[in-house]
Amino acid sequence: MLLLLGLMACSPAPAEPTAIPAPAAPTSAPTAAPRPTAVPAVTAIAQPTVSPSGLVLWAVAEGPELAALQRLVADLSAPLGVPVLVVGKSADALVADIRADALAGLPPPAMVWASQDELGLLQRAEMLQPANDGLPDDAFLPAVVEGATLGGERWGTPVAAQGYLLLLFNRKLANSAPRTTDELIARSRALMVDDVYGLVSAWVEPRWFTAWLNGFGGAPLDSNGQPTLNTPQAISALNLLKELRAAGPPTPSTYEDGARLFRQGRAAFAIDGDWSLASYREYTDTLDLGIAPMPQVPATGRTAAAGLGGTYLMYSTTLSGAQLDAARR
Repeated sequence: MLLLLGLMACSPAPAEPTAIPAPAAPTSAPTAAPRPTAVPAVTAIAQPTVSPSGLVLWAVAEGPELAALQRLVADLSAPLGVPVLVVGKSADALVADIRADALAGLPPPAMVWASQDELGLLQRAEMLQPANDGLPDDAFLPAVVEGATLGGERWGTPVAAQGYLLLLFNRKLANSAPRTTDELIARSRALMVDDVYGLVSAWVEPRWFTAWLNGFGGAPLDSNGQPTLNTPQAISALNLLKELRAAGPPTPSTYEDGARLFRQGRAAFAIDGDWSLASYREYTDTLDLGIAPMPQVPATGRTAAAGLGGTYLMYSTTLSGAQLDAARR
């Protein structure tokens, strides 16, 4: 577990999310913290060599994260006598590389270590087999199980939870974090002085709005997968967003604008994701970073919470027999 937490801590910050998984049990693999939609460059390289009894694992990891993952896999696989070659890939290039290899007649990797974004793409392309790893679903957080479930089957083994929102604060401007949304409204407005703002956020992003919606006990979709916009919970969440917005920069203000203001020490509070922490910690001259849970909504007693994404170990459809057994071990 410590090794996995170490991996999560050194993960590179993803780009701003633009979509979230629905809180209700999905009928298809949800999307977590999506990345820009530009056409990814194909970075296919010569197929690494591995012994006939070995396995190739492609992982969305680079730099220190990749090195840590390679050490972890080596430590776990050595006692089993199963050589595993871990090849690092960028998030945008992994699926493109698999498709390029398929066109070239090269075999796909035996296993893939990546997020539910890649899981959804590979599953729809019929490149994965269900993760019949013998591990019970209740061994994992329900959200990460739902993030890999399609057609009643789980298509990846969860290895990390990620993509959640946090309430960040600059200790130079605020000595503690608000515990409720009412306190956040009052304190963020009181801390607006000159060119310093009380709160920055991704004001128009679905992931952020869903946090407030969940705080009021609502959900973006009903049990039939239909939008639930005209509900008391959605109206309450929109009213809360309006109250919070009064402490933010003038419109328009994007996610990137808000993050820049917070890094510069010009915002007391920020609503941002776990992926942003590494980048904020680089700005120690202007930002004494404080990290807290999202606040509670007094009307319901619920904590505002956005969708939770995951990282998964996936298994290629080409695996069978002894190699499949080795991959599961």
